Amino acid sequence: YYDLKLNAQFVEVKLSNKDFELPGDFTPAKTLSLDELKELFPIENFQFEGLVVVEVNDVTQEQVIVEIKTALFNVNSFSDVGIYDRLQEHVQSLIGLKNVNIGITPFFKLNDCYLYTEALYKNSILFKNEEVLSERNQVGQICDELFEYPTQPVLYEILNEASTISNKLLKYYFDYGARSLMLCPLKTDEGKLVGLLEIVSSKQGQLQLQHLAKLQPAIQLFALALDKSGESLELQIDKMIKEHFTAVQPVVEWKFTEAAFSYLEYRRTSEQAKMPHISFEDVYPLYAAIDIRNSSTERSQAIQMDLLEQLNSAKDVLRKAAKIIRFPLLDETRFRTEKFIESVTDTLLSDDELVIYDFLQNDLDSLLKSLTEKCPELKTRINEYFSKLDPQRGVVYHHRKNYEESITRINDVLDRFIDNEQVEAQKIYPHYFERYLTDGIEFNIYIGQSLSPHHSFTEMYVRNLKLWQLNLLAKAARITHTMEKRLALPLQTTQLILAHSVPLTISFRRKERKFDVDGAYNIRYEIIKKRIDKVHLKNSEERLTQPGKIAIVYSQHRELEEYLEFIEYLQHEKLLGNELEHLDLEDTQGISGLKAVRVNVLLQTETSSQKPELSKTTSQQLLRK
Repeated sequence: YYDLKLNAQFVEVKLSNKDFELPGDFTPAKTLSLDELKELFPIENFQFEGLVVVEVNDVTQEQVIVEIKTALFNVNSFSDVGIYDRLQEHVQSLIGLKNVNIGITPFFKLNDCYLYTEALYKNSILFKNEEVLSERNQVGQICDELFEYPTQPVLYEILNEASTISNKLLKYYFDYGARSLMLCPLKTDEGKLVGLLEIVSSKQGQLQLQHLAKLQPAIQLFALALDKSGESLELQIDKMIKEHFTAVQPVVEWKFTEAAFSYLEYRRTSEQAKMPHISFEDVYPLYAAIDIRNSSTERSQAIQMDLLEQLNSAKDVLRKAAKIIRFPLLDETRFRTEKFIESVTDTLLSDDELVIYDFLQNDLDSLLKSLTEKCPELKTRINEYFSKLDPQRGVVYHHRKNYEESITRINDVLDRFIDNEQVEAQKIYPHYFERYLTDGIEFNIYIGQSLSPHHSFTEMYVRNLKLWQLNLLAKAARITHTMEKRLALPLQTTQLILAHSVPLTISFRRKERKFDVDGAYNIRYEIIKKRIDKVHLKNSEERLTQPGKIAIVYSQHRELEEYLEFIEYLQHEKLLGNELEHLDLEDTQGISGLKAVRVNVLLQTETSSQKPELSKTTSQQLLRK
């Protein structure tokens, strides 16, 4: 590439046609169009005499740098062969050698491991060596170590067998056919190695220092483009995770990331690409529930009391109105109101509830508003009735509001408490934790080697979390007991654990966007979870779960022995009392032979110093064993 500069200061312009008249109204700033100038000043009317100086400058390097920058700015993937071919031509022009090959080897990481796919390494010289493909993990480590500190390119003018003895990386290039080699580490501003720019020649001594100097300005451009390509890949993977899964927990994020990346790779070659199935084998489940005692009954009673309050208030208004005005519909509405009062006083069915609310918000509401217009003397009494109604719901909402506020308050406090304890629990061993808010809180824990392959796993960590879970429920019982007197509607909680010592397989259900168990035997575990919250003792009407107590359901004796050890320890720590019950449970649909132990929680601590640090005590206790 050359830049031409013309110097015409030594040229004199003369008018050769004396009959030609210059336009009088023309100014040079009026136009720069060559066609317009030719029309205004026909060239045949002029004569040019003198000397023109032409200055020619070689701007190959500057121009190639601009073109490399443009090409890299538009690159979406370094596996794009068209982009790669153009970049090779530009680099050849930049260093002035046409018979050299260039390669780009990216070092993208996924879950802290290097990614190796044909698409990513299509234009890598290093990965054209079959031995590298089989030893790719070691190669990544070699490059990391070799270029940890050097930020400048490395030049091997002459590459021979002797050069490869001390550096295995050079052997890979030598086997490829390289006899002169230039390796440029591509690093981010933070110093992270994102790839290698490779310049290879089959002739010894062809690549020299002057070529390295010419290449230097372009190296950072390649580093920026490779970093941008890596960020683009991360964004695509993140988009896939959000589109096909949901917000995922750190302990399983690596698996979702791998699945999203695999899907992106499959999609390059097949329109029928499907998101890979995500599952984890041999994980230990831990289930617990903190339930509001008789929450359905409490809710029903709150609705009954609100309805009775509103119906009785309406009855008083209608009785007074009947003394003032003769209105046939008034008597009929009063009759229905009294009938609904009898119905609500007895047993409130869900269908009756809907019918009564419809009556109150439509029929009664319209009638009372009409009476206000017809009988001004009733206006004060009718306004008193409407003042008792919740402005947003249009019904009396006093007792139900107390119920819902109390439920919400308990759940909020327990939610924050469990979240804080989970921070410490994750330090024991990374595990999957999910909770569900209902009339109380349920939570599942899954722990196992397949969930966290980079952490060594033993069953000691399962025992650790079981003790953490029992500690947690005892503390939760204390918290809700302390709150009871401060609630608008005093409510109590029950605590339940399902012991299950056999590992199972969990799979991610994309439609439900949650994990569920796999296999017929494993499904039995899910069935038991759904049945035990309201299970009764065998040959009794007594519910297993009771306020101020923790119930532990089990089916194998060794599960009982494990929890008895934990109970004994927490009794020593003044968290649990000595009321230990061994119970048989009623058979439920498809489930039989379940047993339970039930132990009371010491709801009042004797001294504040006896209140143990939950998570710290748990981990230290078991790690000493």
